Amino acid sequence: MGGVFRHYEIVKRIGVGGMAEVFLANAVGFDGSTRRVVIKQILPHYSQDLGFQKMLLDEAMITASLHHPNVVQALDFGRLDERLFIALEYVDGLDLACLLRSASRQGRSVGIDQALLIVTEVLKALHYAHGQVDGKGAPRNIVHRDVSASNVLVSRLGEVKLLDFGVAKATVRAGKTVSGVVKGNTVYMAPEQISGKAVDPRSDVWGAGMLLHELLSGRHPLHGVAMGELLRRILAGEIDPPSRFQPSVPRLLDRVVMRALEPMPRLRYSSAEDLQLAIEEYAREAGLSLDQASLASLVQAVQAEPRGPEPSPPPPGVSIVERLGPLILEASDGEGMAGERGEETGGSTLVTRKIPLPGTLPAEAAVEAPTAGNTQTITRSPAGIPLAVEGPPRLTRHRHAVNALAVSRDGRLALSASQDQTALLWNLAAGRPLHELSGHAGAVTAADLVPDASRAVTGSRDRTLKVWSVASGKCLATLAGHGGWVFSVKAHPDRRTALSCGSDRTVRRWDLESGRVVWSATAHSDVVAALAISPDGKKVVSTGYDRAMVVWDADTGRVLGMLEGEGDAVRAVAISPDGTLAATSGADAVVRVWDLASGREINALVGHREPVVALAFLGGGKRVLSSGFDGTIRGWEVGRAGDEGEVVATPAVPVLALALAPGDQRILAGEASGSIAIWPLKLSEGVASGRSSP
Repeated sequence: MGGVFRHYEIVKRIGVGGMAEVFLANAVGFDGSTRRVVIKQILPHYSQDLGFQKMLLDEAMITASLHHPNVVQALDFGRLDERLFIALEYVDGLDLACLLRSASRQGRSVGIDQALLIVTEVLKALHYAHGQVDGKGAPRNIVHRDVSASNVLVSRLGEVKLLDFGVAKATVRAGKTVSGVVKGNTVYMAPEQISGKAVDPRSDVWGAGMLLHELLSGRHPLHGVAMGELLRRILAGEIDPPSRFQPSVPRLLDRVVMRALEPMPRLRYSSAEDLQLAIEEYAREAGLSLDQASLASLVQAVQAEPRGPEPSPPPPGVSIVERLGPLILEASDGEGMAGERGEETGGSTLVTRKIPLPGTLPAEAAVEAPTAGNTQTITRSPAGIPLAVEGPPRLTRHRHAVNALAVSRDGRLALSASQDQTALLWNLAAGRPLHELSGHAGAVTAADLVPDASRAVTGSRDRTLKVWSVASGKCLATLAGHGGWVFSVKAHPDRRTALSCGSDRTVRRWDLESGRVVWSATAHSDVVAALAISPDGKKVVSTGYDRAMVVWDADTGRVLGMLEGEGDAVRAVAISPDGTLAATSGADAVVRVWDLASGREINALVGHREPVVALAFLGGGKRVLSSGFDGTIRGWEVGRAGDEGEVVATPAVPVLALALAPGDQRILAGEASGSIAIWPLKLSEGVASGRSSP
């Protein structure tokens, strides 16, 4: 495109994103005067796509109604050659992502004062947008949903402006809000946004918190993490503070950032203004001056140096829908999409379809057919609201993701731990909770029952373990000692002790009666993510983000050996009922089987397409179950080379925890949605029944 575009003279194309191309242009006035502007026009292959047209129209309507010094202004809107366009204010400077890349390449860095200034200015824009009302005084409920570095412009004068309300949610289009579509730059998306739940201004607070984290750290905290593992860590709130990457960041500032990044919205700052005030209060106490002159100097210095060849980052504005395929069901405005079954009810269209989980395969190939018909489908309204779930019986009391599960030896009780800061004791026969175990000050990330089911042990992001009475649901003791989040807890067969591990890289054994630490040891160089104890109680296996698998003497805490394998961060481990084998899995989606006596890897089971985060042995150790982010639960023959796994169930959401109920062969699957699905375990012939060894 070149020459004159309506009354704009196109200078050059300056970028292309997932849905539009961007041009630098001069707006020509009636008197011949010119003004530099930016033209954003929908790409040709989306010109007939009503969904993308509505998205651009929404952006134009929202942006044109916002008049704030920290928001890029919309100047014009129209159509040329059947392609919609927006004319936007031109900002002479750089987008923040480009500024960070260029500064790093030149050996420069963004100072703490400059980082705080940038984010406070963004927060001013967000607070203004969040507070907008319509002509009748009703809230417009504007939520940006993509507060990313590429959507923040910094001018040569030190001005900071937020742009691209193309994925914003607002009560527009005749008062209708369309939700249920996951949109935005994945690494800046709040947990509730990833999981397809309702977003509100606190979702933008999370995005601003992540932006501040990146500016202070000099890198995104999840840089280089595989997409499936990245999603899991965001949902679980497993994000290290800025000082982990940049030790000069004060701990008080760590606290501000990490509160903004709480996975549960109610624990974050309640508004963009609250986060802005917290940052400004810190700046005052630290004696920092948040003025534009320093930031302007940085932008000018970066621009003054010749720019080398740019790396090839992902196209700006690429959404999770484009990169991964739908994470949840996309809302329909009644237009219908290929492969869907629409059903007319009361003037609206209900859309029912199986929901593919994150992956790079096309939707029709994303999930294999299960052997026993264990499939779950979700019926949603056009606005994306779940109306009905077809699938197994479910335990539904948790409000957020289920992180851990345990089942008593007699199969009567279950224990679940959740991101909602609670654990629940369940009567499995009645399908109802017996006790809610409340008291942790952070997400409950780990849980186990002692062998006689008299007590439960939980671990949390609040760095503590708690011991509970199963009979009364009362907390018997709080065990403090970990220097970071507790990732896994396992009760020892002796019924008196338990083991735990966490982000402080330690493994600890606790006396549950006295609360004292029996031993504490470190062998990992990164987060210790999972534990398993041999049935005889003599060995412990720990795994972590450093890819190491350490075998410990359970009595002394002495390292007996290390199982070194290929792959990525190891997230799950299980020991076979006879104590001879260990299974591990993680971000590389491979289930590995090890001989504990020799430390030799004896099989690598490949079939999952996304990270595997839960394992359980069955059949006397001949089979292992696995689950994760690809929406399948698989059964494997551990000794058969080339086994691709038998798909025994296809949940519609990531399964973060597994447990087996003995005797009746039921699988309890803890889901990212907060539900616990109970699937019948039906495998092909040759599977012997046996207790699980999670």
